[in-house]
Amino acid sequence: MNVAPSILSATPNGAVLTAGWIANAVGGRILRGSPSDIIEGVSTDSRTLMEGALFVALRGENFDAH
Repeated sequence: MNVAPSILSATPNGAVLTAGWIANAVGGRILRGSPSDIIEGVSTDSRTLMEGALFVALRGENFDAH
């Protein structure tokens, strides 16, 4: 999926990022949702993932990257 970079205006808490901007920045791909979805948080644990959050899969001794 080729998505155009976009970043929305800054808020008092910092910049508001879109899924498309992050996907382009890290060379990733969007598996669910839209490039225009606003990211409201980040989680590395799928058991605690909340709506609007970006999931980052980790790989290592204690992680299986799923």
